[in-house]
Amino acid sequence: MQISVGDPQFWHTCYAHLTCEGKYGDESAYSGHQGAADYEKAKELFKEAGYDGKPIVIFDITDWAEAHARSLCLAQQLRKIGVQVDLQAMDWATLTSRRESKAPASEGGWNLFPTYMEVGTRQFPDHPSDDGRELRQGLVWLALR
Repeated sequence: MQISVGDPQFWHTCYAHLTCEGKYGDESAYSGHQGAADYEKAKELFKEAGYDGKPIVIFDITDWAEAHARSLCLAQQLRKIGVQVDLQAMDWATLTSRRESKAPASEGGWNLFPTYMEVGTRQFPDHPSDDGRELRQGLVWLALR
């Protein structure tokens, strides 16, 4: 979130599956890793998953600043653990046509790209902000294939 949003006054870490706080903000449902990156554990998990050293294709959406920043950060983190990354720069329109591909990454397909969903009190009316303004939260997701 710091890569996408910047100033920590506008975001906080939350491990709820949908939104933080409110009816849908149960962080106890998430039992995965929390906290600082554990690069050694990440290397182990890639090895356990059978990663074979082939490049992981990441779509880098260059006309959407926040997604572009997440793509660059993701590529850097994967390279840090020894994963070969093929970062492919494109605009959103190109991504929407390329993401339809079912081909393997080595044949023009893809492995992942960052995406986002914004939610607020319009979607969850039981979750108003303290001062009456609509509360908006962003969920950063990776589309995996």
